[in-house]
Amino acid sequence: MATGQQKQASLSLAALLKEARINEEKLIHLQSMEMKLLTADSFYEVCQTLIDDYRRQFNLRAVTLTLIDRGRQLHQYLEETEKEDADCKLTDLENNVFFVSDYQEIARLQTLRHEPLLAELDEAHEKFFGEYVDDVESLALLPLMRKGELIGFLALGSVDPVRYSPDMATDFVSRLASIVAVCVQNAVHLEQVKLMGLIDPLTQQRNRRYFYKRMAQELKRAQRHSEKVSCLYIDVDDFKAVNDEYGHSGGDVALMHVARVIDYVMRETDVTARLGGEEFGVILPATNEIGAMDAARRIIAAFHEMPCEMGRSIEIPITVSVGVACCDTEDMIAEPTILANKLVDQADKALYKAKNSGKDQAQSFSSL
Repeated sequence: MATGQQKQASLSLAALLKEARINEEKLIHLQSMEMKLLTADSFYEVCQTLIDDYRRQFNLRAVTLTLIDRGRQLHQYLEETEKEDADCKLTDLENNVFFVSDYQEIARLQTLRHEPLLAELDEAHEKFFGEYVDDVESLALLPLMRKGELIGFLALGSVDPVRYSPDMATDFVSRLASIVAVCVQNAVHLEQVKLMGLIDPLTQQRNRRYFYKRMAQELKRAQRHSEKVSCLYIDVDDFKAVNDEYGHSGGDVALMHVARVIDYVMRETDVTARLGGEEFGVILPATNEIGAMDAARRIIAAFHEMPCEMGRSIEIPITVSVGVACCDTEDMIAEPTILANKLVDQADKALYKAKNSGKDQAQSFSSL
């Protein structure tokens, strides 16, 4: 009898030791992945670590992030990062990272439980898995909470229907949710800081640093496709008179108006920036000199039609002069950075001619 009890005790001890070893291995894997997440230096890298490394390490069919994105601000930050870094492609994440900006949908997400859910896949949770939904049998849905606020969900999907069952402990996934929430929010804040360094605080347009960097990128891309790139250099006519009459606050209103009018006229593919003071620049990808001159004339005409509202009953006319330059990359072999500086310098020279020819007009560098 004692022998039977000893055997049973031995079997129980062996089972406990086996479970302890499995949990230890899981913890080692988890800690390794946590360190990789915590050392990621961008939102893109955080997502790639979750989507690729976690899915592979834990033998999952799908790992997805659903993030609450009020006002689509996060998506805007990521689009700007993509323009800055060619290796960060939003399209690489679109099947695994979902942004929810609709008010009603955000409200619906906030009604879901704020603690890990382990269950078989049901209709209520299918949207968390996108194109993987037909392959997922069980799931772990982890709410990502920061300071009591829901920022999204991490969803783990398995082809095994009992991989995530309601009677399982949630210690590991709860820890994972906490780590991921911190890493996602830190990465988002980093993207915000990056973008702030490229934005003019008054007009909310891109700044000079961004303009030159983006110009070099556009020229490099154009060289690959043998395309033309044009540049507009825009200056507000007689801006000092506006400052003298309405003060610097009035001058700020005028500059914000100028930025809005330029943005209104230009295409989504064009890049506008405040270069300093009352000077603005526009990059026109895949645009020849004729197209660039046409864009410059449209800008000038728009200012004739849209005076600046300085107060409830005060409207002041504002005009601009525009310099135009075009680069045919098919004939250019110089480094993009050198080409960028040369193209902007040519547009600036054309602007100087427009100013000396009576203002409120556009001049092309090729006509100098």
